[in-house]
Parts: sequence; C-alpha cells; structure tokens
Amino acid sequence: MVRAFYAALAAGKLDAALALLATDVRWNDPKGFPYGGALTSPAQVRRQVFEAIGAEWPSFGITPERFIEGKDGRSVVVIGRYTGTHGASRRSLDVAFAHVWSTADGAITSFFTHTDTAELRAAMAV
Repeated sequence: MVRAFYAALAAGKLDAALALLATDVRWNDPKGFPYGGALTSPAQVRRQVFEAIGAEWPSFGITPERFIEGKDGRSVVVIGRYTGTHGASRRSLDVAFAHVWSTADGAITSFFTHTDTAELRAAMAV
C-alpha cells in the first residue's frame, strides 16, 4: 500500500494516492516543515501539503530509495530524497527524508516525515 502511494505520486495520480489514506489519517510533518502540520483527513493533506507544494515548487520530487517493512506487517519506514527547484527563489533542493507509515484495514492510517527542515527553508528563501 505504501509503495502504491509513491507510485501514484510518481505517475501524477494524486487522487489515487490520497484514496489510499484512511478517512481519519494522522498525517504529521515536523515543526519547521513549511507544509502540512498535524492533519486528520485526505482533504487536508491534499490542500495543505500537495497543493501548497505544487503552488510554490514548479518541480518537486519525492523519491523513495529504500523500504524497511516492520515485522508487524503494518509499519513501513521509507528512506529517500526530496528534490526540486523553488519557484520564487529559483534555488534547488536535494535533501534526505525518512517517512514512517502505519497501515490497518486496507488503508494508510498514519504518516510522519523526518527531514532537514532548515535545508528546505533555505531553498525557499528569497
């Protein structure tokens, strides 16, 4: 399911990716991350994460490099990179992330990202 989320994003199918989220998903971005926050629905994730990023970054990539599956079959850690060019600053970004996912009953129930938010903000500085 988590792999399908990344595959849908890579194919430009945001609706398909968001359809994998539970209706009461717990989506958490760290303090200092300019998008998201503590979100509790796919609609909030669409608006406050993906639409907000799309409005500011003409190119933004979320590239998974390694999937680490938990023994419980419900937890996945994904190591990868955020890449892109910010529209206003024209600065490039290439920063590592670790995404922590949980699933249950055929849906993604929680998400948390760990990344260097200072690097992200530096790329956005105009």
